[in-house]
Amino acid sequence: MKHHRGSLLAPILACTAALLVALLPASSAHADERSRAVSGWFGYWTDPASMVSVAKDSGGVLGEVNIFWWHWAGPDRPMCTTVAGGACQGDSATPWTNARFDEARRGLQAEGILVFATHTDLASTRRRELSDYMATASRRQKLAEELADWVVKAGVDGIDLDWENFAFNDGSSTWDTTRPRFTDTVARLGELLQSQGKLLSVTVPGGYRPFDADGTPNPGGGYTVFDWAGLAPHVDRLRLMTYDYSWNRPGPIGPDGWTRDAVRSAIAQVGEANRGKIYVGLHQYGKAWYVRDDNDDVVVVGDCKNGWRPDGRDALALSPAEARSVAQSYGQTPRFDQTHREYTYDYSKEESGYRINAAGERRNSTCTVRKQVWFGGSGTAAARAELVAELGIGGVATWQLATLDGGFFPAMAELTTLRRQSKPVTAPPATRDYSLDAKANKSRPRAGRKMILRGKIRPAEASTRVKQQLRIKGKWRTKATATTNGKGRVKFRVALPDKPGRLKFRLKAQRTTAHKVLLSAPVKVRAVR
Repeated sequence: MKHHRGSLLAPILACTAALLVALLPASSAHADERSRAVSGWFGYWTDPASMVSVAKDSGGVLGEVNIFWWHWAGPDRPMCTTVAGGACQGDSATPWTNARFDEARRGLQAEGILVFATHTDLASTRRRELSDYMATASRRQKLAEELADWVVKAGVDGIDLDWENFAFNDGSSTWDTTRPRFTDTVARLGELLQSQGKLLSVTVPGGYRPFDADGTPNPGGGYTVFDWAGLAPHVDRLRLMTYDYSWNRPGPIGPDGWTRDAVRSAIAQVGEANRGKIYVGLHQYGKAWYVRDDNDDVVVVGDCKNGWRPDGRDALALSPAEARSVAQSYGQTPRFDQTHREYTYDYSKEESGYRINAAGERRNSTCTVRKQVWFGGSGTAAARAELVAELGIGGVATWQLATLDGGFFPAMAELTTLRRQSKPVTAPPATRDYSLDAKANKSRPRAGRKMILRGKIRPAEASTRVKQQLRIKGKWRTKATATTNGKGRVKFRVALPDKPGRLKFRLKAQRTTAHKVLLSAPVKVRAVR
């Protein structure tokens, strides 16, 4: 059996590793003492020299790297080494690797960096294939054995599973079926890798709804196909893809408030013992969108025929360097948004496009369009570093390492004090002690008028969701919701009833300790004179 052959290789590999450690530079010899809090991915398209260059430039900050190495190519080829264009490597005496990946692995490990081979399932044309393949226990065991076997043979430190079709292409109707299959496969693989001294990472979406309306953590952040609580005991890393929040309209890629909620939800689900395994996603890329109106039409500047459409692609991906270059070309200066902790700017440009006339004919023309850019950079990295330290999680997972903004590694430097590998860590509580004050602008407002109800969360925190509630027949009813600003403040305009009386209002914030709140004082509504 394949995993048995791997067991026979383990002593040989251990001796070889010991010899290499003795021969490598000091940075590698002391790799066990190095912080693993800063990690990220390289695409298969990144050349080995560039990967090693990034590692050297990190000055010891970068702790581990995931390389897009293998992918699912169908039930007849569940393991495929990825080459140019995303194709499968041809027949080889060593199908689990090639000279290009070996060069990158050796260079990175020589810098003291752990190397994970990422196995992906990203082709939408292969939707449901992997889940169907894992339908039987025998095939789940076979897949786990082959993955573990290739990890050992390729000489990497571990494997990262980035299987996204489950969430994004298979359809939610399959989730209840896929969830136990995936969790069981991970459990089997984790056991095999642990026996070989190898590490297991699983990459999952950060989730579109980290908490339910009542403040309960939403399993998998909404993608319930991923059982975070069930996966955590079997993995060494749980990497959350907390980016691509805005995908069809201009907006932040990974807003700080949503990211923070995703991490808090994950902590609540995996438990204190597994908190140090959580790695929060950190985007080092951006997107340029067309600004659209309420009718979904592209906003243009000046004269342009109705129904005109641009030829360009929406949500155009940009590296931080490209985003800054575009801003400079159009005389703009990126602004760092303190709430979302990202950079943004608007600009106008002339683009070719077309419209379809009454006769159904295409008519080409050029118009000036408005565009908006959001991107993550060094300021975003600093915000994630704060989050990691505050919430006591394992570290950051960066997409992608080949396009880092200037100042990235200095922003990450404080995380080098975190010596977390695969062991549980002692960490601060899952939430800080928050309080929420609420008060009305008038103690005795008049009936039929409007009243301002203000709140402030302490410590001040932006993007906290707050509910404004009214006591009706003994039950609290939510009347409106809003989010706090950068100073932790929120404001509601409350329409008062036409009759005088005594009303009870309160504000309820999701992040307050144990979801408790301080009630506002009752408001006595007086009659209009």
